[in-house]
Amino acid sequence: MKRTPLRTYFLVCIATTAVIGVLLVDSITVDQNNPPTADAGDDQTIQLGQEAAFDGSRSYDLDGDVSFSQPQKVNVELFDFNQDYPEIAVAKNGSIHVAWTDGSSGHTDIVYVMSSDNGSTFVGQKVVNDDNASAHQWYPEVSVASDGSIYVVWIDDRNLYLDKNGNTKNNEIYFSRSTDGGGSFSQNIGINAKNGSVLRRQPSIAVDYNDNIHVVWYEIDEYNNTTWVTYARSTDGGGSFSIPINVTQAENCREPVLAISENGTIGVAWADRRTGDMDIYFSASFDDGNTFQGEHRVNDETTGNQIRPAISASPEGTFHIAWSDDRAQQRIIYYALTSDFGSTFLGNIPLSGLIAPDTTADHPTINALSEHVIHAVWIEENATESHVIHRRSVDGGSTFLFHQEVAENPAEEKWGPSSALGHDGSIHVVWEDMIDYRGSIFYSRGVLTLDFEWDFGDGTPYGQGVKTGHVYAAAGSYVAILRVTDDDGATGTDTCNVTVVSGADSPTLDIDPDTLNPKSKGRWITAYLSAENASIYDIDVSTILLQDALAPERWDYQDDVVMFKFDRQDFKGTVQVGESVQVKISGKWQDGTQFEAFDYIRVIDPGR
Repeated sequence: MKRTPLRTYFLVCIATTAVIGVLLVDSITVDQNNPPTADAGDDQTIQLGQEAAFDGSRSYDLDGDVSFSQPQKVNVELFDFNQDYPEIAVAKNGSIHVAWTDGSSGHTDIVYVMSSDNGSTFVGQKVVNDDNASAHQWYPEVSVASDGSIYVVWIDDRNLYLDKNGNTKNNEIYFSRSTDGGGSFSQNIGINAKNGSVLRRQPSIAVDYNDNIHVVWYEIDEYNNTTWVTYARSTDGGGSFSIPINVTQAENCREPVLAISENGTIGVAWADRRTGDMDIYFSASFDDGNTFQGEHRVNDETTGNQIRPAISASPEGTFHIAWSDDRAQQRIIYYALTSDFGSTFLGNIPLSGLIAPDTTADHPTINALSEHVIHAVWIEENATESHVIHRRSVDGGSTFLFHQEVAENPAEEKWGPSSALGHDGSIHVVWEDMIDYRGSIFYSRGVLTLDFEWDFGDGTPYGQGVKTGHVYAAAGSYVAILRVTDDDGATGTDTCNVTVVSGADSPTLDIDPDTLNPKSKGRWITAYLSAENASIYDIDVSTILLQDALAPERWDYQDDVVMFKFDRQDFKGTVQVGESVQVKISGKWQDGTQFEAFDYIRVIDPGR
């Protein structure tokens, strides 16, 4: 039994009825084993032959549910120089890719390694930049496409110029890619506009679900003493990049980061001095980066400085932002989320919780596995100790559990963590660790400590793992059971309902209008249902619901479709602003078989 040592955990909660965050501290003293809590995920309706996707990542264990591997050094030093600014990405196949700044050549270079065995070993260390050590490169960012292509961007000063004071300088944003799993990297290309009087800093890269590449950075005009955030994209795998555009209208912006939701919405956060102190701002693009709309302040308190933002987008489109904040005269980590692309932010909560007065929290990272499961990592340090800290939420950011250490060598100074999620729900972390007074890159992998067993409800062999899939052999309704077991043998169970419908039971939905302006005065939302392999007259029109809530006010048959009209004003309350908003019709056939049909529309922000 887990009786010693006694441990106390803290829950940090957002008040869900207001935008303002509220800190609630709950002490949970673990002097005996607590049974784990299972969560089998949401109910689902799928087509016959389609794989049901089961996700138990919202399950947790109050005795500590994420276990981190023993930290190991990633880099091989050629000489006695620091390795710093590490960044990490995880591919769909589970391979791990790390890049950092290396001083071994006498100049700083961008160095890369990879692991194909869950971080047990890292191989293939090589220099990415191709300037033959003639210049300095630093601040790399790395991302991986669905086909395994590896993309790296960084700051590069290979093209120098004389500034107004006669000093030699230049910083540009350079890019390289590997299409052979990190075996080799392409010729480096600059992606910023050529302007000798402008310096570039801190690139951030993300790959969308269509494998387009998106990059932001900030630029400094030394002559006018202004800074702004700039964006460019590539639609050909990094062969070329678009002409950069400005994301921000303000002139004191820096430290940009970006993330992309599954529907293609691009979210950018940055630190901004437009009001005197530094604040965190957010903007979104709904048209593949052609334009960015709105500049919304994230932090709800303007005193002090808010800096070093981190951002992540859940597949469902919620954007999660963490940052370093000294509003209370002590630098700690704050967190907020937006589900309406920045119009409102839920909560400003101190994610690092209650820490000692002589301790600071800094350098946050944030990763959203789904709209429910969010991981955060940061550094906490005082004059004698330095810790890499992790917390996890399983309820969409309403609560964060387990203030736990990733690395347990607090005597060594640590810097700049980077984290990434594996598709199995694991969390991968790298950081700079001052071993022997020299920076080295260290890595640890966090996995759920629970064992997962899935009973699919159809008499077939059980499935294993946090996430798994299953194909049902027949249409019907099934109850899937998840059983989780901790390392003391205590168990928890949960169920989810799976409805499997045949191809004939799948009508096609078309919603009119395709674009909805909430300010419009139209009376109706019209839904057209058609069925390729069944008769529309077999639809039980009395069971039809729009968005699981709205019954039609009228209906009629028109040729090969059945038309339903719903009140537009009622419908507006069921959707949020977005470029690709899912609309659902549910109902039954005359024989009682359930069906669902989906379409996507654009909903315009009435304030823009």
